[in-house]
Amino acid sequence: MGDLLRSDCIKVFGLAAKKSKKMVRRTKSRKSKKAIAKRRQAIFRTVLILAVILAIAIFVWFIRKPNRPDGPPIRPTEKGVVTLYFQDSSQMFIIPVQREVKLGSMENIHLRTMKELLRGPWEDEVNLRASLPDGCNVLSVNVHGVTATVNFNNLTLDLLNETTESVFVDSVVHSLCTSDEIQRVDFLFEGKRIPHLPYGSIDFNGPKVPGELNRSFAPNPVGDSIKITLYYLDKSTMYLVPITEYIENPGSQNRVIMVALKRLLAGPESADAEYLSPLFKPGVDIRKQEGVVLSGNRLTLALTAQDPADMLIANEIKAFLGLRLALNDLLDFEKFTVLVNGKPVEELLGFTFKLDDLYLNTQLNQLTGQVTKAPEESDGDVITDE
Repeated sequence: MGDLLRSDCIKVFGLAAKKSKKMVRRTKSRKSKKAIAKRRQAIFRTVLILAVILAIAIFVWFIRKPNRPDGPPIRPTEKGVVTLYFQDSSQMFIIPVQREVKLGSMENIHLRTMKELLRGPWEDEVNLRASLPDGCNVLSVNVHGVTATVNFNNLTLDLLNETTESVFVDSVVHSLCTSDEIQRVDFLFEGKRIPHLPYGSIDFNGPKVPGELNRSFAPNPVGDSIKITLYYLDKSTMYLVPITEYIENPGSQNRVIMVALKRLLAGPESADAEYLSPLFKPGVDIRKQEGVVLSGNRLTLALTAQDPADMLIANEIKAFLGLRLALNDLLDFEKFTVLVNGKPVEELLGFTFKLDDLYLNTQLNQLTGQVTKAPEESDGDVITDE
């Protein structure tokens, strides 16, 4: 009987132990599932927080990214042409120089213009001086609409003097406004606006627009007058100098063009002759019949010369480029042809470059090995002084 009782007790305890192990395993399984669920929740919360932080960072980057001109991104190998304005060695004039530059992947043409202006003249650009003072630094260039905002360091203000203030402003404004996208320039100094430069010669009551450049020393005519820009040679005959002149208003645009051409061919005014040289020697004039003809996008200028082989003061690049630039200020054209005594000037003088593809005051003018043929007869608009 006792043995039977012991056997029953062992069975009971065995069953209880089995049930206890099962309960322990179930409890551990429930705890494990809860732990896994908590870990999953923690991971989900972490991922959600990171996603929110990333979204905020992207939003902030978009609203604060630097303003750049519209258009496709510039590749590192993409080239551009910038026009820079430097002082001549006599400090009488500001002279434009064109350079071909490579643009970085995050660089726009306006920022590169300011970098090149800071670099100053190249070694082969003799008789030119930097228009920005040593120690001047450009912190940023931003473009909003047609306004470029240039942010300089404060040290720039300490380096300017009464003479260089106007050169500083004119060189920056004219260099940036050469681009069709920019019409005016705003100046900041370490992010702050100032009412005027230290010596008071330039007020900053708003963005600056290109003004008169290299004003002629000749007095203004009495009465109604208009402004023209003509290009003469400096005394070294190395550079073309844009000169702002005022002439009596002749009435029509055609007459303005003819007066400007005759003034250009005659050379600088007597008040300017001490500092400038003409493009041509005496004896060069506009042909009386069909002297200036605009046909489509091509302008044909017909000249007469007593001695075509000896008509130039300097080289042909500067002379005919000066003509083209002066006419481009008055007329909209892309192609330019010059006839002298009825023959294309390239054929007459034996040079082989194209008048359409010349840079201003630079060593980049290349001889193309191609001679421009005389244009076919066309029914273009004849410009006369009538």
